[in-house]
Amino acid sequence: MIKRIKGSSEFTKNIFVLISGTGIAQAIPIAISPILTRIYSPKDFGLLGLYISICSMLGIMGSLRYDAAIIQSDNDEEGKQLLIVSFISTLLFSLLLLLLILF
Repeated sequence: MIKRIKGSSEFTKNIFVLISGTGIAQAIPIAISPILTRIYSPKDFGLLGLYISICSMLGIMGSLRYDAAIIQSDNDEEGKQLLIVSFISTLLFSLLLLLLILF
């Protein structure tokens, strides 16, 4: 099957890469889940989910979603400027959170 894909169009090759990558990415947690469920309790998984959701929200708030704008920039100079703004906003937000945690 892989030999047939090698001879096909570039579009078909790209589709195959996306499908195989997604399949592998979904197979890894399924394969590891029996081991993890023996080590950790459902309470631990719930705490992990809560921690991940809080970190995701804080990451979005910290970068002000400029990280998504970098990809959509028209030229490299605009992308560099957005990267700097995103980095500065994340740094300032992180310092603010650090001060809140220390006090």
